[in-house]
Amino acid sequence: MRLDRRSVLTLLAATGLGPAFSVSARASGADPRALVLVLDDLAPGLSTDHLRAVLAPLVERGIPAGLILKPGAASFDPALATFLCRFFAEYPGLGEPVAWAADLGAATGYFQSRAASRARAGFEAGLARRDPKVALPVPVSIATPTSAGQEFGFDAVRTAGFRNVLLLDQGLVPTASVACQTNAVCMRGGARHRLVDGPPPLAKWIGGDGAASGLVQIVLSLEGIGALSATEIGHRAEALALLIDAQIAAGLAFVMSPREHVVWFEQAQDRACLILIDPPPPDAVQGFAALTQALDAAGVAYSVAGAGAPPLCLSLVPEPGLTVPEWAARLTDSGTDCLRGDPDPGTTARLAEAGLRLVLHRTPEAPLGMDGNGLFHLRDALTLDGAPDAAARLAALDITRDIVLGVTAAAYAAPAPRAALVQMLQDLNARDATRLATLPQFADRIAPADPALALLREMRADMAATPTPILPDPESEAALLLDDARQAWRFIDTMTEPVTGLCPATVFFAGIWTSSYRVLTMWDLASLLGGVMAAHELGLIDDVSFVARVETILGALPVITLNGHRLPPSEIATDRKAVVTADFNAYDTIRLLSVLREFEAHPLTTGLAAGLVAGWDIAPMVRGGHLYSVTSGRLEDTFRSQCSHYGARALGGWGIAAQSPYDLPPVETGTDGQMQVLSRAAWLGLLGAEPLLLEAVEMGLSAPSAVLADVLYSAQRRAHAQSGVFHAVSETVLDSPPWFAYHGLRIDDVRNRWGMTVLQADAAFQTEAFRRKAEVINTKAAYLWSAIRPGGYSAALLDHVRPRIRVADGGLSPGIYAASGQSMTDYTDINTNGIVLQAIAYILRGRKPRAPLV
Repeated sequence: MRLDRRSVLTLLAATGLGPAFSVSARASGADPRALVLVLDDLAPGLSTDHLRAVLAPLVERGIPAGLILKPGAASFDPALATFLCRFFAEYPGLGEPVAWAADLGAATGYFQSRAASRARAGFEAGLARRDPKVALPVPVSIATPTSAGQEFGFDAVRTAGFRNVLLLDQGLVPTASVACQTNAVCMRGGARHRLVDGPPPLAKWIGGDGAASGLVQIVLSLEGIGALSATEIGHRAEALALLIDAQIAAGLAFVMSPREHVVWFEQAQDRACLILIDPPPPDAVQGFAALTQALDAAGVAYSVAGAGAPPLCLSLVPEPGLTVPEWAARLTDSGTDCLRGDPDPGTTARLAEAGLRLVLHRTPEAPLGMDGNGLFHLRDALTLDGAPDAAARLAALDITRDIVLGVTAAAYAAPAPRAALVQMLQDLNARDATRLATLPQFADRIAPADPALALLREMRADMAATPTPILPDPESEAALLLDDARQAWRFIDTMTEPVTGLCPATVFFAGIWTSSYRVLTMWDLASLLGGVMAAHELGLIDDVSFVARVETILGALPVITLNGHRLPPSEIATDRKAVVTADFNAYDTIRLLSVLREFEAHPLTTGLAAGLVAGWDIAPMVRGGHLYSVTSGRLEDTFRSQCSHYGARALGGWGIAAQSPYDLPPVETGTDGQMQVLSRAAWLGLLGAEPLLLEAVEMGLSAPSAVLADVLYSAQRRAHAQSGVFHAVSETVLDSPPWFAYHGLRIDDVRNRWGMTVLQADAAFQTEAFRRKAEVINTKAAYLWSAIRPGGYSAALLDHVRPRIRVADGGLSPGIYAASGQSMTDYTDINTNGIVLQAIAYILRGRKPRAPLV
């Protein structure tokens, strides 16, 4: 329920953070509005005299104000910072520091946490640590500009200790008090007014123009006050304070600081509190047992660091120089992703590479929030060590802060301090707006899972645990792969149409009859051409046959004209030179361009591909950096696709500039860059082996694709380890309706990682049950993974697939249904066979592309 001003003050009074006066209830025809005053634009050159002139009338009347502190601005000027430190320390209930992040609304998840953590670090570096003897209020509010279309998703700010977000508009917007997802609250809008412009229309704002949800936020800009004398500014501030006081006296408003919004809000959220107990030394075992028994009996939640099997958190043992694999082994052996202690920066970086999630620091000066390595840092707000003033220090902590309380053995070894500790924690458990939690509950509450970051950590842990893959024996691998290649080539050789040199897209072999789909897309055509080139490289056909096949295939490709542009068609017939679908498919054409570039680099086919591509008008189909398809005469932007990065590289290979979705602004750290890629890939859709690994085989793996390949490989490996079912997701034909499906990893879903997309809208194909039934262990993906990430899981995957996919009449089955373990018997397709041949040639070439693309 929403708390009134009196209830808020009751909660805050014990902490010493309430205003220095009490607000008496006054009769009014309507409930009074809650008024929040925030000072902004502490501009460079602002004098302490001017700021003192602004604050003095507010302090005199007990009107609290938040001060937005922007790193790099005047708020961190040495003289002004010293003044602010003194002001916050002397008037903790009237002056509240508010952190600032300019880009908070545009970020989500990890990047929002990083922005909030930078704001926290900026405040502490610029102000909080200026005078260690001065205890400043800890900011729980952070301000940011309102973003267009903002959906109030600000859960991640809580990782950096923020619980209240001030969304600032430039004009007059009714103030809204809203939930920011689950873990934070927001004040949006209100009225912005420059103090130099004279008294604001306060009565009008409080009367309704600036209020909603019973709340009015006033952002008082100090812009330009240096142009006036401090005396004049003091008069204007005095006039504002009198206006506010008049509204209070009339019973129309009451004032509160920004942080009070956390407990005032209608759906107020409790602060989270973690009691983290040190495990006992030998002389405190009995005291530890007595403590935990008493806490259990009282229903007080707690956790013990470095205890249990597996332990909740690994205690840091000073062992300088441990490598990333050694740290990974420690974490794997302990079964935890948490460390209790204060590692140095070098160790912290190695821990992140080993897959660590959380560092629980003992020192209050340690970092808080998400660092540039993707590590989440928490720190003790207070150490309970048996000191007699512990209860008073605990009571003085701000009720709006999430807190970690470290409990040392000194607090529980002897009966007297232990009894005091138990009573103290029972009292804390009974306090309003406080929720005690175990370590897992606490971490989940204030650091909601970021699915992409979880995948990145898992990948790091896997790579650290097995940094050097164990490769198969080259001779035995070559013999098996050549046998597989002959089987794949048998399909192409048998099913080739003599007139066109083309093959059917799919074929059912059913005893005495064969059913073929004699239509090819440009993607299919690329697989056929790639298979022919691989067969020649593997010695399955000679030079003459190779060149003759290529010339016949390319000669069978018709050209269409769309809007005056000559383009390859979307679909062609395989038994004659004919267009089946006169559209332009950008996705499929970029695959064809990628393979044709390899032909242009081949000494036997130089010039064939260039002549063909020169007859197409591909460049005009790139508009604003995006490649467009044409469907039924309409242009369609293809940028939002997992194909677009592969496509940008393929186009670049022909001198055509196009934008990649991974053309992103520079960031601070390597982890930030990896998370940029993962966030972008999540936006693009399901992530599968194609075209991701085709890029590696045909061009060489780019840096963004290398990150995605590592993450996808790790996710598949872990899924197999957990379920015993192999995962090798990609696009695939099916041997029953809906006949085709895209299987892939959902990067942005931590609970349902595996997804499927089909082209048919039938509701029967959209269920999770059908997805599980139709999920395929993809043959192409198995060979591509063996090519790109050899050894370990990929070797086991290929061993599982190889004996189950041979089609008696020639070729390889598209895959095995994961749920039933049954392969698509007597069914095969050109993409499977052509791409398997490409992958095998890549492996036997020494695992490097034929024509690397820089």
